[in-house]
Amino acid sequence: MKSLKALIDKQVPAHSLSQEFYLDEAVYRHDLDKIFMVEWLYVCHRSQVAEAGDCYAYDIADESVMVVRDEDLQLHAFANVCRHRGSRICTAGQSSHKRLVCPYHAWTYGLNGELLSARQMGDKFDKCKFGLKVLQLQEFCGFIFISFAANPSSFDLLKKGLHASLKVFDLANTKVACHEVHSTHANWKLVLENFNECYHCGPAHKEFSASHSLMLDKEKQRVFDELISKRAPAAGISAEPVGFSLVDERAQTHAPYYYDRYALFKGYQTGSEDGRPVAPLLGEVEAYDGGASNVALGNLTYLLIYADHVVLYRFTPRSVKLTDAELIWFVRSDADLDKDVDIERMTWLWNVTTIADKDIIERNQKGVQSRFYQPGPYSPMETYTVDFIKWYLHKLSK
Repeated sequence: MKSLKALIDKQVPAHSLSQEFYLDEAVYRHDLDKIFMVEWLYVCHRSQVAEAGDCYAYDIADESVMVVRDEDLQLHAFANVCRHRGSRICTAGQSSHKRLVCPYHAWTYGLNGELLSARQMGDKFDKCKFGLKVLQLQEFCGFIFISFAANPSSFDLLKKGLHASLKVFDLANTKVACHEVHSTHANWKLVLENFNECYHCGPAHKEFSASHSLMLDKEKQRVFDELISKRAPAAGISAEPVGFSLVDERAQTHAPYYYDRYALFKGYQTGSEDGRPVAPLLGEVEAYDGGASNVALGNLTYLLIYADHVVLYRFTPRSVKLTDAELIWFVRSDADLDKDVDIERMTWLWNVTTIADKDIIERNQKGVQSRFYQPGPYSPMETYTVDFIKWYLHKLSK
């Protein structure tokens, strides 16, 4: 492989990346170290760690994190690594504990991370020196993020910038209704490039294109003005875009973010196959406005918010050519999942779309591997992807 600097320097602006960025193991290790080990990563929602002793473990690359609620109902994030010989303590997903006990040699930790007991370690052993490693944690609107970095970028601008736009949805008082994982045999950047543009929506996603005006280019503003410019505010929903770009200079010290609401086509109230409601209205939303909000919570976590449910997207690299695309659906916390929520209709569109994207992206990966591959120019409808690549190259060059 050429040096990383040489690869970055030869990159043509507003073009896709050279082959090595999608195929090379060394580049992938740089991606992990300079992006995933320093950025804010979504772990779970507060509803999944609601009670004392609740724990949620999330694995990425060679690392694992535990988010734990202690007896005083305070949240903590710990490296999922026993201080004895490094064994994982909790398996991925939800669990509940009175104490955190390593399954290997039974070293036992309190819910606040303190080492409580270590069998047969002798009288001179000082338990105070062997508590669990503490990680940075942030909670916003009920969504819990961690960073493996000692000094990650600030979350302050994101919290301040998105508070007013998201308040009406009361996202802290939601719960998980469904969780799907679509493992995609492609480099994580191809998955994110695809996610960040709708240039492909018209030809590739007939189901999405039937209901969502985001697939439009020049006509999108007209449809917005006709369908929801007045209906959204009447329903109590913000229709004003806010945020700053991935390549804005503020992104060097703060997690970038954005909020934008756009129109569904006439006759669609929410993101179901027929457009009819699938769950109770969120938070303080007063009516269906026929819109959907795209939200970026930092660089690697995204929300799609309808009037009656939320879809969260998380992308986790598993290897240089394997990425998990996760979809997590949320509904209001007091909704009865059996009586009030039509999960099949709620999840239909984005399962269909993500399965189609999996095929698209995997074909893209195969093409990138060809000896005939050459980086091509992005279209004007791929602006967010252009920004994503700029941000990516900047992070790698630091």
